[in-house]
Amino acid sequence: ERGIAYGLMEDRPNAIQDFTRLLDQHESGYIFNLRAMQHYFSKKYGEAIHAHAEACRLDSDDESSCNCRAWILATCPVAEHRDGPRAVEMARHACELTEWEDSGYIDTLAAAHAESGNFEEALNMIEKVLELVDESQQGEYLQRQQLYREGRAYHTE
Repeated sequence: ERGIAYGLMEDRPNAIQDFTRLLDQHESGYIFNLRAMQHYFSKKYGEAIHAHAEACRLDSDDESSCNCRAWILATCPVAEHRDGPRAVEMARHACELTEWEDSGYIDTLAAAHAESGNFEEALNMIEKVLELVDESQQGEYLQRQQLYREGRAYHTE
């Protein structure tokens, strides 16, 4: 809980230190994911990917771990950390685990396809997202749809 509190206060080093101590005592996918988030917000993308990979190793059917890892692999602002084909694999698995009902996971798959250069499939996936979300929530998805129409992938800042 203290690590979560540090994270909420944006004290990333102390949050990471607390989560690392916990992981030294007992490996947990949940704690790996919490640590990964702190690495991500610290712009330590390689460490974030590694922590999510450890969470996936512990439970390959944890849809959240699969999706988080896929999102970074597809959208990372640092090119060396992107891996579109692996992101597609991870995001598709997350979508299958949630029976294609989670718009956020389908959005990740769309971004992964775009990163892989498959803009037609990215557009198909973003269309599914738009069907699932309220009109009031469509803004960012419509922006990504436009990027995919232009043959451009989405990368976070």
